[in-house]
Amino acid sequence: MLIKTTLIIVILIYTNLHGQFQYPDINSMFYDITPFEDEIELDYLNVTYIKNQVSSIHWFDQDSIKFTKLFHYDDQSNLLLISEFRDQTILKEIYFTSYNTADRFIQFLFGDRFYTHENYITEIVYNKSNRPVFYGIKSTRDNYIGHITLNYDENNYLIREVWFQGTRKIREFLK
Repeated sequence: MLIKTTLIIVILIYTNLHGQFQYPDINSMFYDITPFEDEIELDYLNVTYIKNQVSSIHWFDQDSIKFTKLFHYDDQSNLLLISEFRDQTILKEIYFTSYNTADRFIQFLFGDRFYTHENYITEIVYNKSNRPVFYGIKSTRDNYIGHITLNYDENNYLIREVWFQGTRKIREFLK
């Protein structure tokens, strides 16, 4: 009886926590982001604005390593891209607009005749050599679509690219 009660409580907590992070649109997602001002002293952050929009954020960690987030907007002030750096090395990019790798993935998955008005978010993670190692593709409603992993040899030549939908491998390219 104790095991069943504990399991029910865990399921309820997980469902409640999981449900918190689903948003109907990107504006709702940004509205719900809590600022980290309380966790970081404001004098540690250097925020730059252009036309009343955040252009960049710079901060240093406890080891004096500089981290940077750059925010890129279109002519209508819509967020297009966030680029994240550690010192001068790119860590990640998040595209809030069409991106060629995501477009190819979606075309492969759904076919040439698939069309939607929905935009996609493409997250690209880079290795220390500035090569992409991961593409995560999801809808602006935070629905997972798929991901791509890339592997390189010791000379940074691409040797393997694998496309996934969930845990299912749907395409693979080998050197």
